[in-house]
Amino acid sequence: MTRTYKGRKTQAEKDNDEAVDNARAFANSIRGQFISSQALTVAARAIDNPGLRMIEREPSNAADMLYLRDSIFPLYSVIQDARDRHASVTAKRTAT
Repeated sequence: MTRTYKGRKTQAEKDNDEAVDNARAFANSIRGQFISSQALTVAARAIDNPGLRMIEREPSNAADMLYLRDSIFPLYSVIQDARDRHASVTAKRTAT
């Protein structure tokens, strides 16, 4: 990290700090939580794909992704579960 006169930050460093702060704020927002949850869900599914070479699969990574999703970022799976339940109820109603 380069510093200018007397340890003050350069404009580029200030801009980077602001970008990091904005990214953290987004990650903590509902939208950021949803995106993180979705990314973990989709990535874990992709890693479990038997078509991938074993070196790419890393099953322990998939398990860790699901752990993070379930522990910290559950939003996507909660919405998916609700959609699945809704579709099931709707299908039962139309069948009767």
